[in-house]
Amino acid sequence: MNLSQFDVTTAQELLGYLNFSGGRPDASFERLFNEFISSVSWPKTAEALRQVLAQLHESTPAFADVAQASAVLTLVFDEAMPAYRLHHRDLLAHLSDAEFEQPFFLAKVFEAVLEQGAPWGDRDRIVRRAIHRLNDFVGYRPVAVLENGRKMDLYPHERVRPWPLYLRNAGVAHGPYQDLVQRALALLAEVPEEMLSDAYFDFAQLDELSLDPRAHDHS
Repeated sequence: MNLSQFDVTTAQELLGYLNFSGGRPDASFERLFNEFISSVSWPKTAEALRQVLAQLHESTPAFADVAQASAVLTLVFDEAMPAYRLHHRDLLAHLSDAEFEQPFFLAKVFEAVLEQGAPWGDRDRIVRRAIHRLNDFVGYRPVAVLENGRKMDLYPHERVRPWPLYLRNAGVAHGPYQDLVQRALALLAEVPEEMLSDAYFDFAQLDELSLDPRAHDHS
């Protein structure tokens, strides 16, 4: 695969995070990952990262050991992402593969996998716990359920991970919602402070703007 110098440099920085990080969210990683996917395209992302990792392993002493990055790439692309789709095969059955091409969501999958830590060969543990870590949002529940006075447990597959469309210091995710989100954020930035205060909204406190995939309508 022919990669531009920008792609190679960006991949090197991303792989540094993947090889040495413990999964703590990092805005620089998220921002660069978003740009990298936009540049090389989603289908070629895994191949491009593996190609640059092999080059780094051969030429850079700091990457003499690339076991973590290599394992994480396999865990995310070949196991965690398919396992997440399988876990939500009923809840998110209406979504196509293309609709799952969300750069910041994939970045969050990387962070969740890295957070599980070595041994990287313990794949069942890592994937299972990463999916549990990702599924942190319940969202909409019918009023009849909320107000019936009965305590009801959540269904095992009811929690999901919303797709981040904007992350503080990382920017707006590339994709079909990019223009809309950029316009919305620009509009909010121009709203007088007193109006935002009346609405109990502080733009400076906005860490993430996300889309619940269950509400996604591709019609």
